[in-house]
Amino acid sequence: MAKKSLKKRIDDLVDALGAAEKPSSMDIRNQLVPIGIEVEALENGQTLTEKEAAIAALKAENENFKIELQSAHEELETFRVEQKKREEKERQIDAPVFGSHIQI
Repeated sequence: MAKKSLKKRIDDLVDALGAAEKPSSMDIRNQLVPIGIEVEALENGQTLTEKEAAIAALKAENENFKIELQSAHEELETFRVEQKKREEKERQIDAPVFGSHIQI
């Protein structure tokens, strides 16, 4: 026999409460406990799914940060190389030129 959906089981219980012959407290309890267990499992599954989605989003963001960091690192290295070239050029300009002094 196929298991009834949670909605159908709750509807049946509500209908039974409105019937001429009402279910006993024990019957209601016996029907509600398994429903509660299934609802808890569904909630836990939903929570797990939400957490997995959050983890996946964080991993993607982390990858984006790695790419941005690598790009910034490459730009910094390019700047350092250019700065060294500028400094070397300035040293060459500022260095005294030997042999250019005229002696009389």
